[in-house]
Amino acid sequence: MKNFFLLTVLFGILIGCSNQSEFDKQIRSLENSQAKWNVTKVPTYSYQFKRSCFCPFTAEVTVVVDGDSVIHVLDPETEEPITVEIDGETINILDVYPEIYYTIDQLFEELKKAAKEADEMDFAFNAAYGYPSEVFIDYYKTAIDDEISYRLDNLKKITTITF
Repeated sequence: MKNFFLLTVLFGILIGCSNQSEFDKQIRSLENSQAKWNVTKVPTYSYQFKRSCFCPFTAEVTVVVDGDSVIHVLDPETEEPITVEIDGETINILDVYPEIYYTIDQLFEELKKAAKEADEMDFAFNAAYGYPSEVFIDYYKTAIDDEISYRLDNLKKITTITF
């Protein structure tokens, strides 16, 4: 009986260390990619963004960033600003849901926060620039419909904003 108990404790320690090791790898990967982004980033850029979750507005969009701010969210086909209808009024999506669109720096901060809080997380980074290209976050492994994923691609430097 003692041997079984000892074996169970050792197994638990090994699993805990394994999970901690995986967590440490993810944090290092995140930090290394952010360092690459900090070296390669441009002040004004756009990128294609797709958010998947059980939440409002998950359509693919083009996010336009100038400095530290998201300044436009555009339809990727028409390049027109995304709007929503509320009580018969047409309103810019950024005025309704500003918190769901990120600069890449803001997304890195969200990932760091999620790395500390989420039960499961996985991500991939753009090899050339270091920005997150695929993100999956499951905050509560035992909960249903709390998962969220992001896909970012087609980063473009903008020299003149004409929107």
